[in-house]
Amino acid sequence: MLKQSDAFNKMFASDSRTLSIKATVAGKDYTADDLTSVEYDSAAMTGETMGIGSTYENSVKITFANLVEGIKAKDEVTVSIGAKLSDGTVEYAPMGVFYVDDDISMDRNNNVTEITADDAMCMLEGVYTPKVTVPTNLSAMALDIANQAGVPINQDNFSKLPVIGLSRLPKNQTYRTVLGWLAMMIPGYATFDRSGQLCLRGITGSEYAVTPDEYEFQGLTKNENPYTVAGITITQDTSTDDYSATDSGNSVNTSDTSASATATDDSDSDNSPDTDVDTGDTDDSSTDDTNTNTTDDGDGVTFQAGATTGSVIAVQNNLMTQDILDDMWKVIQPIQYYPYTLNWFGNPAVEAGDWLEISDTQGNKFTVPNNSYVLTFDGGLSAVSSTGETVTSGNIWDYHGSLNQTIKQITRQLNAVGTYTFYTESDPADPHEGDLWYKPIGDKTELYVYSKGKWVLMVNDLTGKQISDQVDQAQKDIKNALAVADAANTQAANNEKDLQLKIGTDEFNSSISELTNDINLRVKTGDLISQINTEAGQVLIQSGKILLDSPTVTFADKAFIPDAVIKNISATKITAGLMDASQFVVENLSGYGITSHTISADKLTVDAIQVGLNDMGDVIKINPKTLGFYSDGNLSLELNESGQHIFSAGTSVGYINGSHWDSHPEVNGLTFDLDPTGDYMAWGYKTNSTDKDYMTQLQWISKGVASKIGQEAGFSFSDVVRFNGGILPHGGSIPLSFYNYTVDGSNTGVLLGANTSSGIDYTGNTVYLIYGGTAYDLGQVVNQVITINGQISDIISAINSLGSSSNE
Repeated sequence: MLKQSDAFNKMFASDSRTLSIKATVAGKDYTADDLTSVEYDSAAMTGETMGIGSTYENSVKITFANLVEGIKAKDEVTVSIGAKLSDGTVEYAPMGVFYVDDDISMDRNNNVTEITADDAMCMLEGVYTPKVTVPTNLSAMALDIANQAGVPINQDNFSKLPVIGLSRLPKNQTYRTVLGWLAMMIPGYATFDRSGQLCLRGITGSEYAVTPDEYEFQGLTKNENPYTVAGITITQDTSTDDYSATDSGNSVNTSDTSASATATDDSDSDNSPDTDVDTGDTDDSSTDDTNTNTTDDGDGVTFQAGATTGSVIAVQNNLMTQDILDDMWKVIQPIQYYPYTLNWFGNPAVEAGDWLEISDTQGNKFTVPNNSYVLTFDGGLSAVSSTGETVTSGNIWDYHGSLNQTIKQITRQLNAVGTYTFYTESDPADPHEGDLWYKPIGDKTELYVYSKGKWVLMVNDLTGKQISDQVDQAQKDIKNALAVADAANTQAANNEKDLQLKIGTDEFNSSISELTNDINLRVKTGDLISQINTEAGQVLIQSGKILLDSPTVTFADKAFIPDAVIKNISATKITAGLMDASQFVVENLSGYGITSHTISADKLTVDAIQVGLNDMGDVIKINPKTLGFYSDGNLSLELNESGQHIFSAGTSVGYINGSHWDSHPEVNGLTFDLDPTGDYMAWGYKTNSTDKDYMTQLQWISKGVASKIGQEAGFSFSDVVRFNGGILPHGGSIPLSFYNYTVDGSNTGVLLGANTSSGIDYTGNTVYLIYGGTAYDLGQVVNQVITINGQISDIISAINSLGSSSNE
């Protein structure tokens, strides 16, 4: 996200805003009066799967309100969108640097000109011949590509690229393809920023909150099935490197078009809790970080991480290794979000690749990537943000496992009374009167009863939530239901002579039947039937709705509710037993709730920690990108991916971070950076532990504040300074050095030249001149010179006193 003022972002979040736009084409400026519309199209990681390694070509389409002559292909184009602030000034956000393509349309009948311009990604279609040699690293190869292609880089971005070693060079590939391969390893994507500089960005980015006030009525559509990457398959063509990154139009992804990006299944994926990041497995077929594999079929190498079914990313990358893929998988595996489309009013400071925290009209919040971002300015500003991922289930149901064995047990029990219970998506074969059919429909289940030659729908929309809501009541009702059955048994015994008692009419009838081996209570209204059938060893209760009202309901032995019909269950009802943490997600976990054992750090994801540090909430705050420390409510220290960000009373004063020398990514070091809001740097020392203050030993003070605080600008030392090397003036070549030297039997510091045989020594009140390795007392030299000078004066005076003679 661009760094704009708070007033700018506040204005774009307001429902009342005055917008402005300006464009420059081939050095000529245009304003809103000259422009009918501007459409900005950008993307980060698009496609049916998460588009890691994408190199999307951002573009603008400009429609002028008149004929504009002289525009040529490759002319530079810049566009900026601004807003009028409360102080009357207009602040602009740049949209990028673009170059006119061949699409220049001039409608001379309607006096309209339309052009399309693309960013510098269009310049990366040339074949890349590496100038780096192996072994090399990711940043060095990316820099080599930028230099050869003649595109500028974002120095700050390149300085923070991860150190990833490369042992192979690409052959016969375009600049764009190889950049995609490098970006994939981060993992992330390649793009040109709004200043026209090349960046390789990671998956995580800035986060921007969007409220219902900022999007159109019914402008939000969301797939309620979350998208999670089940696994990654990387292929390599070892026989030839003829892969092209330009096979699929504007959006360039390094996906292998011959590989299937997704695997489909008839079953729907389970709904997950409304959370943005889930480190748990989504189903039994999911795998953890250790499920990696490398194969070689003779035609190429395949690397694998995670599962091979479900939403699998299948791409080609001839530079990949299994170790790099394993590191990528650790970043990608926990990510989960909902595919969505949002039509909103937009903010030009938001970029493709940022993450949006969207609130719906019910107050629910979810965080999603801004993978595709289109802004349209036509007097007003509108935006469309979306992701295009396809949610694919990784569930493969095997009815020969434990679930199938349980179903067979129920079937055998029901055979005694002539009915069956089915759990299938398709119509059960050979049904009988009274059979039950639980039909799964997505995350819901429909209950049918076979009656009069057809399946009759008894309950639809039977969800896990409904079961959860009724579990408490069911626990109370089971005991009463058993009591009813006992009462029916007793009543039937008292009526042995009357084998069947029937009371009713054609519309409604009820009956109690007692046979030699079972008792049946039955009530029928039209096609609806409720009945209780008891026999030795089992009781059948059949109805459209069963209410259990009892203080205590006990499920003995192997009684169960099939997990196929359970969607949600309240955690407050779970009081005992062992819970596998890989099968569920915990939100807002309180530290007071952890009473034993440990939590492994490799299973924690920052997004899953909702600033729930209890009493420490006003001191430490965690979000997906930073760890902040606060003092008296003001931010004092922030740890982020770049290093340490230092604040004074909430005001940024500087950074401590690792960096590399400009244009030399192989030259690394540690930097202390002072912001313009910082006035000095100091190193202090506390002489005694009881002292209140630290005494400054070394300080640097800026010129702007030196006179204000009564100090000298520049560096100042308050203690002895020892030099082990020489002092070399800027631009000089011969240093001056400090050495220990023996003069008159005493060791003293001497300032010597490069040959150490000449210099100056200050000892007490005497100055010595070192020459040829010998120390001369300059005091004595001066005295002798003074003496000689006096003697010379006396001689001159004597000569002058002799007078002069003349010839007469």
